Amino acid sequence: MEANLIGQYKREAHFEKGRWIPEQTLSIYRDDYPNSPRDWDNISYIMFFDQGYNLGDNHNYRSDDFYSWDDLEEHLRKNEGAYIIHPLSFYDDRNGIVIDIDESTERWDSERNCGVIYVTKEAIEYEYGELTSEIEELVEKVLRGEVKDYNQYLHGEVYGFIIKDADGEIVDEEWGCYDDIDYIVKSTGFSEKDGATNVY
Repeated sequence: MEANLIGQYKREAHFEKGRWIPEQTLSIYRDDYPNSPRDWDNISYIMFFDQGYNLGDNHNYRSDDFYSWDDLEEHLRKNEGAYIIHPLSFYDDRNGIVIDIDESTERWDSERNCGVIYVTKEAIEYEYGELTSEIEELVEKVLRGEVKDYNQYLHGEVYGFIIKDADGEIVDEEWGCYDDIDYIVKSTGFSEKDGATNVY
């Protein structure tokens, strides 16, 4: 078995709704070389400070440039056009780096609150049109989604899959999947409900 193989599912040949489905095997791998989500067309800007890692988007700020959360927030609103802004917490566990949106702005400290995620009003209006409370709600969800994607990337939770027929020929292949393993299995038709069995 390949070193980064993390799951394998086999579906026997069968008829389904009058259609012949040949034998196929789905192999799911950890993608060791995914593209960073920060290279995608994001609406947010993620800014990290002095953690000894090359994280987030490029900037020239340091954490000790700011005395408090209020100081940092005021600066980014005035100088970078930040409209919605949240601090990011950071820790490095045994499995990798973990980041999250931290709502505890009154307890801002440069050790835990490693940076911020923000979006400008111009970026929101360019992407979604006129700014309304409903659009603001949507943008909040988008920001959390962008943090989630980046968190998966940093934590090594990005996958690829290969589907082969009984002769070992590749039928389908995809890499850089930010969906979880259960979703990949279901969306490719290799769940238990589809008659597939987990063989690894």
